[in-house]
Amino acid sequence: MGSAVARACVVVVCALAALWLTEGAAVACPAVYPAPASCSGDARTAVATGGTWAVSGLFAAVVAAIALRVHRAARALLAAVWLGVCLVVPVWALLASGFGADARVLLVALLLLAVLAVGWPLVAGVRERSDRATGR
Repeated sequence: MGSAVARACVVVVCALAALWLTEGAAVACPAVYPAPASCSGDARTAVATGGTWAVSGLFAAVVAAIALRVHRAARALLAAVWLGVCLVVPVWALLASGFGADARVLLVALLLLAVLAVGWPLVAGVRERSDRATGR
C-alpha cells in the first residue's frame, strides 16, 4: 500500500505542477481588435482551477480506494481514469487559449511524461498486488 500511495503522490505533484505551468505559458493571439475572449490572461486560470479540483478529488478517491482495499477492478479503473485526467487537464489548460512554444511547454511535456511513467505502473501495480494477495 505504501509504494502505491507514494506513486500516487508523485503523480499528483507532477500533474499539478504541469497544470499550473501551462497557466503561465506564452499566449499567441491573432492580431485582431478586439481580441477574442480566449486571449485574456484569465482564460487558463478557470481551467487550471477546475483541473486542480478534478485531479485532487480523484487523487483522494484513489488513495481512499487503496487504503480501503476496494475491489481490484474498481481500483484499477479509478486509477486509470485519474491518470487520464492528470494527462488531459494540463493539455486542455494549454489549449484554452492560443499558445506559443516556450520553455514552459517543454517542461510541461516532461512532467506529463513523468506522470505517465509513474502512473501507469500504479494502475498495473494495483491489479498485480491484488492478484498476489488473493492468490489468483
